[in-house]
Amino acid sequence: MRYLLAATENAPPPRGFFGGRGSLKHLLWWLRDHAGEMYVPAVQAALSMALEHPDIPLSALTAHALDHPLLGVFASTSLASPPAHDLADKLLFEELPKGRTAWNFSTTNLAKVAFRSGARFYAAISAQGGCLMGARGVLIEAFPLPPTWVQPYPNLVVFKEPGTAEHEATIRRYLAH
Repeated sequence: MRYLLAATENAPPPRGFFGGRGSLKHLLWWLRDHAGEMYVPAVQAALSMALEHPDIPLSALTAHALDHPLLGVFASTSLASPPAHDLADKLLFEELPKGRTAWNFSTTNLAKVAFRSGARFYAAISAQGGCLMGARGVLIEAFPLPPTWVQPYPNLVVFKEPGTAEHEATIRRYLAH
């Protein structure tokens, strides 16, 4: 239940909670990344469906949402998402002094794919913002936080304005030492 609450608050999933493709958890995180303005009503519909139909296993809820008037399009698209090995091809890997870094210049969140591919750091820069994230147990220490950046967790720094070459340069300077 904790991951449901975290997803509705657009927070990261609690440590240790996993959900495969087709699960309610997978659908909630997919909605967070792709539903845009429809995020809140879609999450409400998914949670209502889970509560109103306790006979549907949470691990297979997405398949049951295919005919739902609001969730149907999201459910079918989330089930059709490419496998992780195809997503890894969208990352650029670079060996830097602080460790192997996976660069992502798309708006798709590929952090999990990056870390499963052996990256020590994940750097994302897009028109929606970006971040630098360390793998589990890898802290980002002494990062020079520009005014528009925040560090919500010890292994994550985030900016919300559109990414620029200066954002990339800031991350590169940090990873170069």
